[in-house]
Amino acid sequence: HKSSREQYTGTGTGTDTGIERSEFCKTATPALQLLCIIARQSRDVAQLELFETIIPDLQAILCMSEESGPQKWSLILLRTLLQYGLSLQHTQSIISLATPHITVMSDDPHKLSAEYLTLFARICDCARAYSAQRKENVEIRATPDPEVLDNLAMSGIWLSSSVKTCVNSLASIR
Repeated sequence: HKSSREQYTGTGTGTDTGIERSEFCKTATPALQLLCIIARQSRDVAQLELFETIIPDLQAILCMSEESGPQKWSLILLRTLLQYGLSLQHTQSIISLATPHITVMSDDPHKLSAEYLTLFARICDCARAYSAQRKENVEIRATPDPEVLDNLAMSGIWLSSSVKTCVNSLASIR
């Protein structure tokens, strides 16, 4: 039995065929689309245990070498969960998995660079929101554990310089 990461990336022993990956994409994409629709309904729905237990599978999908529909919908689902302040403890690992996809940006319209950058922006938004609430001593509705807040703060710090560089680059293009 393959682990989640081996199953999605083909890194396990045995042969991995394009057909196996293609079948995975055909079945995973509609399932992820449905989960995205369900999660967007409300924060209460997104807090269901299902969405917490699926995070390792989403991370494994992000490990896939070629970009695909499941990766796109995994990114959208992660963004939705982060929007509700959920899955914050996974921001560091998500950044680590997403960074290689950004560093090989190209003009290919099928690349998911924009999706990854939007995910990074959502992580920055979360870090900024929690930072502002801490400074103003505003009670946070569902205060994450201090380790999660530190993780989020480090993610925001790490990404903020990249975001500033990106904004400056875009401004110079005008």
